[in-house]
Amino acid sequence: MTKKNEKKEAVKAAANAGSTAILKPDVKTEAPKPDEIKRIDVQEFREFGYLQEVNRQFLHPLGLALEVVLDDPKKEMSKQKVLKIGGVWDYRDDPDGMAFSDLSDEDSKGKFDRVEAERVRMSKSREERLGFTIQPIGHKFTD
Repeated sequence: MTKKNEKKEAVKAAANAGSTAILKPDVKTEAPKPDEIKRIDVQEFREFGYLQEVNRQFLHPLGLALEVVLDDPKKEMSKQKVLKIGGVWDYRDDPDGMAFSDLSDEDSKGKFDRVEAERVRMSKSREERLGFTIQPIGHKFTD
């Protein structure tokens, strides 16, 4: 068994045993220096579908929404350029939370499909390399 496979098996075994401390894989877990941080363009973040899905799947049910600032509110929504991430809308006091008015169009479906395909791809990789998709609370990597 190769060293890489041994490490992968040890990570899986620790995760399956319910351990909160597993061997550290060859991935960055330390915070990078500010000049080393990779960033996605905010326009791409919106167009790919990440903004829609972060809001739809996580923030909206909590009564929150991540906002982007657009260049011209008078333009059709799909033709606007995203300038920056704005703030977080807060409707936590609304028992219904928040919801999009319409997600039946092809653009919304395409965004969902792209993000879902990326989620599945990354989940497989993270499960294989780390032993989880979403990092459990209490988890700690060890050397």
